[in-house]
Amino acid sequence: MADYEVMGKNKQGRKIYSDINPSFPIHDSRESEGDYCESPDLLSKQRLIGPIPKGRKHTIFAPWTFVSIVIICAVTAYALFVLNLRHQDQRWRMQSSAGTDTSIFNFGPSPPKSGLNFPQEYPKLDIDHSTLDCRNAWHRLVSVPCHEQIWTRSWDYGNYDFREPDLNRFLPLICKEDCTAALNEAQNRISNSCSAQDHFKLRDYVGRFDTTLLEPNPVAVMDMLVARQTHDCRTSPIGDAEREYCMTDLQERWSILDGLMVEPLHGIDEFLLETNRYRIESGKRMAGVFGGRDWLDEYNYMREERRFGPGRGETLCSYCTLDWLGRKMKSWKPDLIYDEDGLPMELPVYVARISKAGRRCAGENFTMMWADAVDHYEEQGLLDREGQWLRKPSRNRLYLFQHGPSAGDTPLPEIRDYLEEMGDWQSSHPYLSDNEGDELDNHTSCLQGLHEEILSMTCYPFLSIEDLVSNILDNPEHFRSSCTSHCQASIQRLRFMTFEACPELLADQKRVRTLKGGNPFSLYEWRELIFSDTGSLALAENACVRVALKTLLAAVATNVLIWDLMYNPEELN
Repeated sequence: MADYEVMGKNKQGRKIYSDINPSFPIHDSRESEGDYCESPDLLSKQRLIGPIPKGRKHTIFAPWTFVSIVIICAVTAYALFVLNLRHQDQRWRMQSSAGTDTSIFNFGPSPPKSGLNFPQEYPKLDIDHSTLDCRNAWHRLVSVPCHEQIWTRSWDYGNYDFREPDLNRFLPLICKEDCTAALNEAQNRISNSCSAQDHFKLRDYVGRFDTTLLEPNPVAVMDMLVARQTHDCRTSPIGDAEREYCMTDLQERWSILDGLMVEPLHGIDEFLLETNRYRIESGKRMAGVFGGRDWLDEYNYMREERRFGPGRGETLCSYCTLDWLGRKMKSWKPDLIYDEDGLPMELPVYVARISKAGRRCAGENFTMMWADAVDHYEEQGLLDREGQWLRKPSRNRLYLFQHGPSAGDTPLPEIRDYLEEMGDWQSSHPYLSDNEGDELDNHTSCLQGLHEEILSMTCYPFLSIEDLVSNILDNPEHFRSSCTSHCQASIQRLRFMTFEACPELLADQKRVRTLKGGNPFSLYEWRELIFSDTGSLALAENACVRVALKTLLAAVATNVLIWDLMYNPEELN
């Protein structure tokens, strides 16, 4: 109280201090309301905001305080609701093998002792459209030792939802050896006794399956179940799959649900997102318990070191990941895969997208898969053997900016042409001195490194001014999805890696060395094109900065307007 002077006492005997220190809080209580020392500052504030009601002087709550409290309460309530749903996993709403089921089943941790009864759950066979042999074979499938999850399409299309059956819980149950043997035996029996003409009688059927997409006959049913189990129960022959199966491995590593009937490009963007940033996860022991109220599964294993990165070979890919990418490479079909504009995706574009993901995997396995897939398409006449399809640029400029270049996007073909010219020139001058040969070798390694780094970029900063304006500057939504932190980090990485490999590309002065052999090559033009203050990188960065500033100013203006209307509502009239 050294800074305050006692002026006297109020009616209750409390001391009153003078307002010498302007930061001194003047407290108000119901015991002393109406009897306090009003400073000139306080009086001026009252004149600005009007009279302060008794009992809450100097306790004015801004409107956004109430809004914040409501939002916090709503988020908390929703989180509790979600957690409650997650823990009620003893009752799942089954998804039928043809669509959404209408029944609720209580899943136990193991299949029923009596096995699955196919005739009881599926529609009856139409007597007028089925043979006696087929009906007899079908009616024998009354105790197939599999878990009922094998009947559902919950994972087939790769659309994971926390309400769906948990992979860690149910995948081991449908992958039991006795289930595999029983399904294969049933498939053989049905295929020998039935044909595609033996149909179910769907009219008046009431049961667990939605008949909209239900397989029409027993042969199709058994083919689907065997295919589903074969796909879902794949394992790694080298034992590096997370939680034993490839489906759990892809989900744990990349958040990808690799179902039987997923689209060919499903999961590629998720993989690219997970590997856009370079990082290392040390090897460690994984131990704990999976489960909920009615099931528990303990696990204890050693997880190997994991590396992630956008550059060639910077990501450690498991066997299951490489197998997944290899299957993707051969999954293209004419007029069945569409791009973001709703147009059929051409094969070179499709191969480039899968290749952008696969080249990040360490080792040469994906390179061999790529060559095998290219041979596969060339044999069908879908790709020319001269490799001209590799020079085909991306058609979707926005996707290109957001995900980075393929081999056909500038300046990559130009760099390859330049390297080829250098190689031809060097071959035609076999008597260069050691210094002259070293100079060309340095140029070659430098441009090769630049080519690899550009191909590894997670965005594409080489658009023209016109493309930048139409795709970025004129569309705030495109800006938010394009000028990301990953893109900025990718541009900085390109500068850093290039400087480490060949600092002459970032030199300020022109460096043209004319060798005795008449070497016409220089790195200067590439520096001007890419790294100078007026080059491609600077242009893209400036575009992102301009839109960011524009967006920020618009947000500030909007907040000022809202603030003004909150305190001056009469302006709405």
